[in-house]
Order: sequence, then C-alpha cells, then structure tokens
Amino acid sequence: MKLPESLKSNLSLDLRSLALMRILTGTALLINLIGRGLNLSQFYTDSGVLPRQVLFEGAPQFITFHALSGSLVFELILLLVAIIFSVFLILGYRTRLASIISWILFISLQNRNPLVVYGVDDIMSIGLFWGMFLPWGMRFSIYSLRKGLKKQNNQVFTFATVIFLLQISLLYFLNGAMKGQSMDWNQGNALLYILQDPYTRTKIGESLLKIPEALRVMSHGTIVLENIAPILLFLSPELRLLALVLLTFFHTGIAATMGLYLFSFTTIALLSGLLPPFVWNALKPAKNVKQPFLKEKDSPINFKNVVLVVVILYVVFVTKYGLSSSKDFFPQQILRIGSYLRLHPTHGYYATPLRGVYSASIMGVFNNGKQVLLTDTARNGDKPFFVKGFYDQRWKVYLIRLMLEKQRYQKEIDAFVSHICTQTDHVYKKIEISFRSDSISDPKTRPSIIYKRNFNCR
Repeated sequence: MKLPESLKSNLSLDLRSLALMRILTGTALLINLIGRGLNLSQFYTDSGVLPRQVLFEGAPQFITFHALSGSLVFELILLLVAIIFSVFLILGYRTRLASIISWILFISLQNRNPLVVYGVDDIMSIGLFWGMFLPWGMRFSIYSLRKGLKKQNNQVFTFATVIFLLQISLLYFLNGAMKGQSMDWNQGNALLYILQDPYTRTKIGESLLKIPEALRVMSHGTIVLENIAPILLFLSPELRLLALVLLTFFHTGIAATMGLYLFSFTTIALLSGLLPPFVWNALKPAKNVKQPFLKEKDSPINFKNVVLVVVILYVVFVTKYGLSSSKDFFPQQILRIGSYLRLHPTHGYYATPLRGVYSASIMGVFNNGKQVLLTDTARNGDKPFFVKGFYDQRWKVYLIRLMLEKQRYQKEIDAFVSHICTQTDHVYKKIEISFRSDSISDPKTRPSIIYKRNFNCR
C-alpha cells in the first residue's frame, strides 16, 4: 500500500537533524560520563556506598558488566572505553558500533548503582537505544566524508523514524497524563511546592516564588503543553516545529529555575532529531527540485523492524501501566526485563511533588559519649564530609532515595554508614544518622524525624 506523500512528509525525519541529534547526544553522554567519573570510587566500587554484595542482595538479576570487579582500576577502564566511544559518536566514526557500545556500557553503568539514576539517564538511554536503529551517521560525520555520500536526499522515511517519533510523543504524553491525575498540578500548586525546596531551585526559581500566580499559570501550562505537543509532532512539519520550539523553551525554563542543566540539554538533544527539513533549507537554500524520500533497502519485515515493534509495544503497555489504577494486569517479569535494559519511558517527572524538604543529619559519637555534628545537608550549599568527589545531583538523588524508601533500603543504608565509618578512619565509636522532613505547605510546623538510628563503627 502506497502512502500519500503528505503523510510521509509528516512522519519523515531529516538526516541533518538526526546528525545534529547524534552530535548533541554524544556531547551530553560525554558530560554525563565525566560527571560520574568525579564520584567513580564512591558510587561504583566495593569501597563506596554500594558494594557488589549489597547490590546483588537487593537485585541479583541486574544486568551490569561494571559488577564484574569492584576495583577502581576496572571501573576506570570501563569509563575510559565509554568516553572513547562517546567521542566516536560525536565525530560520526563507526557510528553504529559506537551507538551499540555506548548504549550497552551506559545501561550497565546505571545498573551498577540504580540509587543514583534519575531522569537524565532515562532520556539518555532512550536516545542511545533509538540511535542504534536510526541513520544518524549519514551527515556531519567522518563516515559521510569518507564515503562521499550524495546529499540530495535528506528526508528519510523508514519504520524506525516513525517508531522514534511515536516514542518521543509517548514520553511527553505519559508525563502530561500523570500530572493530570495529580491534585497539586490540577490546582496549580505543583511548581510552588517544587520550588520551595532549596535543593531543587536556582536563584531564578527562588525569585519566582514571589509571584505565585505566575507559577500557577505555569503549572497549568505544563500539563497543556505535555498533552498537546505529542499531537502537534504528527500533524505537519510547521506544527512540529512549533511543538519543538515550545518544548525547547519549556526545558530551558526547567534548567533556569531548577538547575537541571544536563537533563534539559539531553532532552533538547533528543528533540533536535525531529527538526523538519525546511529549517535546514532556510539556512542553506537549495534548488527547487522535488527530492525523493530515502527509504529502507530491505523488506519492511526484517529482524530490526521486529525488534522495534516489540519495543514500542512494550513502551505502549508500560505507558498504560503507569496510568492504570490496577498494577496487576501487567506481567512483572516483562516489566523487570525492560527496566533493567532501560527501555521504559520515564514515569512522570515531578508528577507528585514532595510536600516536604528532606535532609540528613549525621553525628559522630566518641567513646565518652561526646557527640560531634559531622554533616547536616539542610545547610544549603554545604558539601557533606563523606563526599570526596563532586557534590552533584546524583548525591542529592541518592540521599533523597534513602530517605523516602528507608524501609526498602535498609541494607543500602547500612552500607552507606559503613562507608562513612571508613571515611572517618573509625575514630568514632558510633555514627548516629537521622532523616527529617520540613513541611513545605506549613513552614511553621516543626521538622519531623522520619528515621533515626545508631550504628557501631568499631
């Protein structure tokens, strides 16, 4: 069945846009890996906060090459290999191989310590996975220079391009739909709660707290955008560009108010692959000649397309799972496999804003009973003593995860405190750790202790 040219135009992608997406995604990956390297010993070795024994007890089925050894040297070698292939990706050298190796090593790194994984990693996994199937190495690459590829055909219409477009749409639809189920978002209070937390706001975000009505409008606008943009992506090249511009401003606003710079950059990198051809043609006008679509040489029914169908069906089902009030209909084994391969869409960024500001207090107790305050993360901007590398978003995600799911992560908390004892050379007899929550909706309420425990260091 031959599809109308207008429909093909709406569903096609441009090779130059895919090349831009490759370059930006590779750059985001390189920044991501370098940032992880700053805390490589503490997050990914047996001397850090999550030794392999604790990892395997918590989730023995995690798929990770990074757990083959617990030494810093081994982790450093894998990190350097990943960095090399990220550079290959940027340059467009051995692009398909670079995409495959980068994806494998990246999900392996995530699975080595899932406690420090957050939204930017999900977006990166999605970009690298679909990059394995998209022709994003045919422009602006070493490959294109060596092969001397003809550049007349820039529009590409394949099964992979359609599925990739659907994946991006589902990503925003899921987030918009989950926010739509939240009372805080529907009442327009979500951003007020989010920006009250000093750990998740910038100076600009802090200044916006003085204009609550503007934040309410922005809260409602977020839901509208995340529900409308996925539809606009399919309607026409012009409306797709409108959606991309709005989403780019949206993510720029997230970076400016919440300090999630790498998350916003990675997401914008993914969106750049959807830029319609007329944007590039406006930058470099071409002859007014109708150009044919670049199509797949193989039959539509092949192994690659079968894999894409299975993955997108999985994404659709997980999307339905995320929005369903009943969690029993979905096979948990399939959900678990997809989670370990990082194929699942991200479930609702800030769909349910926290109602408290969570902080950790750590005391060292000497033999004579004297106590010394080692760290209080409530002191905004202070670097905790146990962070020998860079106190970044991953440390904050790690601590918040331990606080919110303290019952689930008892062994992980034990490993964390054991790491603290090692960092202090066991000079203290005990370490007292307490987690507390300060109310956002009622600042006059006294902080509540949600977890308190003493650990022997000797």
